[in-house]
Amino acid sequence: MSKRTHWLDEARAMDPSVTETELESRRKKLFMLRVQQMTGQVDNHRQLRTLKREIAQLMTVRNEAHAEETAEEEKA
Repeated sequence: MSKRTHWLDEARAMDPSVTETELESRRKKLFMLRVQQMTGQVDNHRQLRTLKREIAQLMTVRNEAHAEETAEEEKA
């Protein structure tokens, strides 16, 4: 199992409130990195790409959970 797959499994096991908290913290971190990039202070430019990917993955996990809840409500 790769690191990425392991991280996604952990994200899927998180409580929805924890997922939202993680999403917000990564968005704030991305904002700070963008500000640093504008001022020329970023050492590792790959951090931006990695953070964007993690944000997208967290949003996907959140949307999957929402879709499952909706499907369960429709069955009932």
